Amino acid sequence: FQFALSSLLVFCAGVAYMQHTFLRTSDMGFDHQGLLTVKLGNAAKAQIELLKSSLEQQSGVISVNAISNAPGLEGGWNPSVAFRGVEIEEAFSIYVQYVDESYFENLGVEVIAGREFSPDFQDQGEVTEMMRGQFPKMENLGVVVNESAAAIIAQAGQETLGNAVRIYTDENGNLFSDYNGNIVGVVEDYHTQDLKTTIKPTVFLPVKNAAFDGSNILLIRTGNGFDEAQITQLKNAWNQIIPGIPFDYSFLDERIAQNYAQEARTGNLLGAFAILTLLISCLGLLGLSIFTAETKRKEIGIRKVLGASVQGIISQLSKEFIYPVILALLIAFPLGFYLMSQWLEQFATKVNISIGFFLATGMTSLVFAWLTVTWQSWKAATSNPVKSIKSE
Repeated sequence: FQFALSSLLVFCAGVAYMQHTFLRTSDMGFDHQGLLTVKLGNAAKAQIELLKSSLEQQSGVISVNAISNAPGLEGGWNPSVAFRGVEIEEAFSIYVQYVDESYFENLGVEVIAGREFSPDFQDQGEVTEMMRGQFPKMENLGVVVNESAAAIIAQAGQETLGNAVRIYTDENGNLFSDYNGNIVGVVEDYHTQDLKTTIKPTVFLPVKNAAFDGSNILLIRTGNGFDEAQITQLKNAWNQIIPGIPFDYSFLDERIAQNYAQEARTGNLLGAFAILTLLISCLGLLGLSIFTAETKRKEIGIRKVLGASVQGIISQLSKEFIYPVILALLIAFPLGFYLMSQWLEQFATKVNISIGFFLATGMTSLVFAWLTVTWQSWKAATSNPVKSIKSE
């Protein structure tokens, strides 16, 4: 029972550790290294173009993008979206984000059809009316979609590029937004949220459109990461334009890694319990092996007198303890596989439970057990046979 429990914990700890490593190192579909996110308030948004221009001029800065949602962390706004050829009643609920020019290029996300937003085109749309006196209705917006959204359009039997898109929200028939445009580009799928979730169909709109500025974040990229001097330089440039407003920044890769901290804690906790139960199991084996060696002292002495080798005696004493450990593994493996398969269901991106986990668990448990039993068996096998026989 002890070794079944300890082997189960070793197996679970191994899967949890590898899942955390897998999440931390898996490709998110975009380059998230060397990116800094800066929160934008109303004062910063009022000076957004000047801020972008000033920050882009700082040494080491490759690009500055104004966006609504941090990549790899936030899915975005979730309204209803309808395409040409799809009835309004069948509008899909997908994600919407606001991004500016060259955003996908700077993320390293490929544009697979059409183009991304550009100042050379009128992607900002136009306001045609104010619904209920305060909600804008917009027409002729440029729209970019990801591959998953393009697949929805294809299922409707429509061409993606040039397809009409309507994005709206309503409550009891009252519209709160009504944005209409046409698709100008398709980008490859990437994880707009963390790797725990599947890639969602996403529609991208110009961050600065005819009705409002949708930017909440500045995304700053450098070539070699950020050092303290460079952060100070960016702060100074920020403070020159909007003094008194904090430069509230964070490193994107660190924020993404924090999403998987719970998995790291789970793996560490299971690992600690696994080691503890292995040690307790080995103490139990040690006590049993001492008891067995003591009760078989005369037998061991006679075997040695009759020519039995130390190796043969150790093998004879050890194998009766190894068999129960193997039985414990046969109990632990299916239970561990079931439990960790259920645990992994919460992740869209997950590690495969391969034979390597079973081999590693089996070897760990067997080595611990073998070392414990063999040490005591060696002491019994190398003792003076004359003393062993006399003591009986």
